[in-house]
Amino acid sequence: MPDAAAVAVVSTFTTWQAGRQASLPIKKKDPKQSSKLHLMIRLHVHHDKLQSRFPPAMLFGGWAYLVKSPVFLLSFVVKLIGLLCLLPDALPSQDILALLEFKKGIKHDPTGFVLESWNDESIDFNGCPSSWNGIMCNGGNVAAVVLDNLGLSADADLSVFSNLTMLVKLSIANNSISGKLPDNLGEFKSLEYLDISDNLFFSSLPSEIGKLVSLKNLSLAGNNFSGSIPDAISGLASIRSLDMSRNSFLGRYRRL
Repeated sequence: MPDAAAVAVVSTFTTWQAGRQASLPIKKKDPKQSSKLHLMIRLHVHHDKLQSRFPPAMLFGGWAYLVKSPVFLLSFVVKLIGLLCLLPDALPSQDILALLEFKKGIKHDPTGFVLESWNDESIDFNGCPSSWNGIMCNGGNVAAVVLDNLGLSADADLSVFSNLTMLVKLSIANNSISGKLPDNLGEFKSLEYLDISDNLFFSSLPSEIGKLVSLKNLSLAGNNFSGSIPDAISGLASIRSLDMSRNSFLGRYRRL
């Protein structure tokens, strides 16, 4: 049997506590604090499970985990190097960039032969866009550009073709293409066939034309070239066919 005095003390304390709680203002629970507390309890209770299912990098910052995990760090570095090695192949080659630069000068292409074919969607990332109309490849390099008889109207900057280091043939005859023979013509080291006949090219011939040591066929006929024929043209050591008729050159030349 409990002591009567003890029962009285407990009863008095219970009554006092009930009265105190009744006198306190009622506070609404903050849902944010409740959710935070609930999350903390869950994290604490399931700490071991979280560590086993999720790497600390996901919970407490990736770099600290990478430093503490040599295997993961090594795997990351190997994959990064692989991506960097593939990056050059994912970029257009200088051959492609040169062709796209030439395309910018085309004002009218009645058949769409160039404008509908030479586009970013059909780029081949092996260095040579073999699927483009008028383009022939040798391995990963452009070997020939043939755009004859297409009715193209363009302002051509032929200097861009010096970036085609393996270009053997450039033929754009019978169009309405205007421009000049570039001063860097001597950089076309591999060029063997050049036909720009029946177009609207003008100006005089650059002395660099004599540096086309590999050139075998040259046709400038039917343009608006003028001035004297440079003596440097005698440097065409490999030439077999030469036609500069129907221009406004001063003097005479021996047609081959």
